[in-house]
Amino acid sequence: MHFTAATLLTFALSAISVSADAISSRQSGVDYSPPITSPDRQTFWTSGLTYTVTWNTTLPEGVSQDDVPQTATIKLGYITEDSENLNWTLAEDVPLYTTGSYDVTLPSDLKGKSNYVIGLLGSSGNVSPEFTIFEMFEPGQAAPVAPAKRERKVLRMS
Repeated sequence: MHFTAATLLTFALSAISVSADAISSRQSGVDYSPPITSPDRQTFWTSGLTYTVTWNTTLPEGVSQDDVPQTATIKLGYITEDSENLNWTLAEDVPLYTTGSYDVTLPSDLKGKSNYVIGLLGSSGNVSPEFTIFEMFEPGQAAPVAPAKRERKVLRMS
């Protein structure tokens, strides 16, 4: 096969054009998920009730709001050694940059655990710190009690 200089030049220019288009599309689709500010490690929620998830709406320097996803899905999960187990969808198509918060209602059949997390999933994902959810209790049942804090023992040398 024999190529002329004009054919090679055309091929080279089209390759440059494709590369520029690819770079442009990557820049307009920045993977960014705002940090979740609530719930946090000190949070205690009860299954079946409604709470507000909050996040920071400040974008990184040099990133335009037009360059990031405008909506996200809020998921509930729990941490194990190998997974975040984001099994429950609490909200979809949540606006990310208008208010920085969204009310969600927890499923009423959740088991009490202290390793729940909230996932805010746009083009990438961000999860909250682990927090506690208590099971909904029936009238007449004892109210749930917060897990005891671990005490630090201080050994004193004589």
